Amino acid sequence: MLARNLGLPRDPEVAFHAQRKAIPAEIPLGGIICAEKSWYFTVAAGIGLHAALMNLAPSGQAKRIWGRAAYYAGGLRLLLRHNVQPLDVELTEVSGKIREFRACELLALRVPTIDRWRMGGDLLSSHLRVAAVPHTGRLGLTYACFHGMVTGRSREVPTAKLRLPCPFYADAAQVICRPAEGFPYKSSLLVQADGEVIGADCATLRMAQKRLRLLWPGAQPTKPS
Repeated sequence: MLARNLGLPRDPEVAFHAQRKAIPAEIPLGGIICAEKSWYFTVAAGIGLHAALMNLAPSGQAKRIWGRAAYYAGGLRLLLRHNVQPLDVELTEVSGKIREFRACELLALRVPTIDRWRMGGDLLSSHLRVAAVPHTGRLGLTYACFHGMVTGRSREVPTAKLRLPCPFYADAAQVICRPAEGFPYKSSLLVQADGEVIGADCATLRMAQKRLRLLWPGAQPTKPS
């Protein structure tokens, strides 16, 4: 995913030569705190159904043969079988405005695209690009995913009043996710960072005070921090 967003060719040999000619660039990292431990991420972190999919991500021969289709098949199975569970979100926008709402899916992105979701992240940005789906049922989540991946339609306010919600996007300085009070969870909420499931139930996402230096073809040179 990171390689694709850096614009590296799919052919390993061509990608190698592209990086040989690339200028080193520094990118700020995202940070996540979960269960009193912390991690960094370069691509995305999230909580909800997407993290559950990472927990059941295909590996080995199935992944080599089917590639991205194996993830889509896994996502469809989860959508049909997995309980859609709510989480309470406290989102602090870059402007300082605080929004509190209930969601069933949240992603914090550092790259322009993840799979087919085009959220508009930026590896050089000093904030997180967040997508959230208001709490809904299976049909509503399917509807929101369709607009997130195909039409790009979104809402300016993360309201759960509509039966069929669209994704809500925001530029955030910090996001705090907690289990919804009073909801009878049959399984724990899962938290993932760059595809690795790192914890359950709660997470705080913000920009970290760390930078990663990498070879990025076409990027402008940056000075080491």
